[in-house]
Amino acid sequence: MRINISLEDQIIDMADKLAQSFGLSRSALISYLITNKKNSRQFGYTWEKLHSAMLSLTSDGEEWERIGYAYMAIHTLNKNDFPAHLWEKYEHLTNLMRKYDNLDYANRKNKNGPYDGLYFFAPQNMSDDERRECRQYFVSLHDSITRYQPEADF
Repeated sequence: MRINISLEDQIIDMADKLAQSFGLSRSALISYLITNKKNSRQFGYTWEKLHSAMLSLTSDGEEWERIGYAYMAIHTLNKNDFPAHLWEKYEHLTNLMRKYDNLDYANRKNKNGPYDGLYFFAPQNMSDDERRECRQYFVSLHDSITRYQPEADF
């Protein structure tokens, strides 16, 4: 005699077995999975910006232009857009880019006030080592945010 188990019963049975393997109740497991899915999307906007930056870094053009365009893709990100452990890396990259913000950039910048749009020109004034460091920070940030997984709390 064949016993017909509904799909819902099969899913509940699988969820119970999985929860038991973690020492959780079914509801605790489902709550964790929902929360973890939400957390993994938490930095989706940041990933999109960093992905755009990576596309800029690998496009045609002079190296300083590619770095400038890459920075323009991410310059609006703020502390809330990063996991805490990545914020320092982003700040370091931002400080590298803003190191030259008092320069005139061919009379296109008002020295009395910052204008983020002209940070684009900063890499033109950087040394080769500074440009290399910028590229490394872009890649590191992109890699880290792509691999980011919130820690499990059980």
